[in-house]
Amino acid sequence: SYTSNDLIFINQGIKDYPIQTVFKHAGLNGNFNLKSASQINYSIKISSNKLYGAKSELNNFNHLQTNYYSNLEFYSSGIINYFLGVGFNHTELSASYSSEKRGIGLFKTYGGIDFNLFENLISHAGTEVLFTKNKTALKGYLTTRWQHTNGLWTDLNIAAIQSLPEEINDLWYWIENGYDVLNKLNVNYSFNGVRKKEFKFTADLNIGYNFNPSLNLEAVIIYRNFNNYFVEEVTGIYNPDSSNFFSSVIARTNSSGGVAGFSIKINNKIFSSLVHTLDYRFLTSATGDSSFKNEWMTIPSHKLSYAVTFNPFENFSLWANLTFLSPVSWSYFPDLENLSKGFYRSN
Repeated sequence: SYTSNDLIFINQGIKDYPIQTVFKHAGLNGNFNLKSASQINYSIKISSNKLYGAKSELNNFNHLQTNYYSNLEFYSSGIINYFLGVGFNHTELSASYSSEKRGIGLFKTYGGIDFNLFENLISHAGTEVLFTKNKTALKGYLTTRWQHTNGLWTDLNIAAIQSLPEEINDLWYWIENGYDVLNKLNVNYSFNGVRKKEFKFTADLNIGYNFNPSLNLEAVIIYRNFNNYFVEEVTGIYNPDSSNFFSSVIARTNSSGGVAGFSIKINNKIFSSLVHTLDYRFLTSATGDSSFKNEWMTIPSHKLSYAVTFNPFENFSLWANLTFLSPVSWSYFPDLENLSKGFYRSN
């Protein structure tokens, strides 16, 4: 367990709040063999996280979240590698300003299998079904590697993911269930629409080539599509007299859109103890409604990174990393530059 006193930035309030955290954790995990090629993996965990308001502005702001987790999995290897598992997760929340004491119970079953359609085509597929009360969420994925000759390879990664609000387990879920945290922080908010299960589809096509043992190149085409995507529209009005923001939030529960891009990475080992990497990524919102596009405008479209690692001895290394990000736009802070006399910029 540990205790800390920190300033925690709460996005909806657009400021740091002095909060004391007390975290406790206990767990047990392990495995035992059934046969030479199969085993049972198990895991049990209990944790609690208690938050205290550290100053008068957060009087009566105590929260206690307790989590119970268990998982049991069967794994078998041989001609076919596969696994099957079940898990249960229960979370409870209590707050000093609310008489509510509610919990979320999530039960899941999952499995996966490795298979080779051809000698140089290796695939892995998996699925998961999540249950809570009268709701279900499905997840599935497929990864395939085609190993060409002469150091060339291709990866295709596809996933379709449904997520329940109970599974996401964020601040907004608890607000909907009687824990009015934002009211305690003097933040005005409203919900736009009824929150549903989110759906995300992802597809990545990776192409890599090893020129030689010291130099390789990887290029990735990226696509993401979101439905019933949850977006916080946090509007901050700057007060030049107090140098603070007054915030209000619209929680949009049914936003949708698609994101596309690509990345290129070059990795080069100059000699055995010195390696450097150049990585460039471009990402943009290709489709979507206005709330979705405004959200993604806060994420840099361009990212360029350079990293170098020097490892002269087995247990000693030095590294450096330099990253460049393109400007972003914040549409949720009207007249910010003018009110702050140029101290803040909207992009």
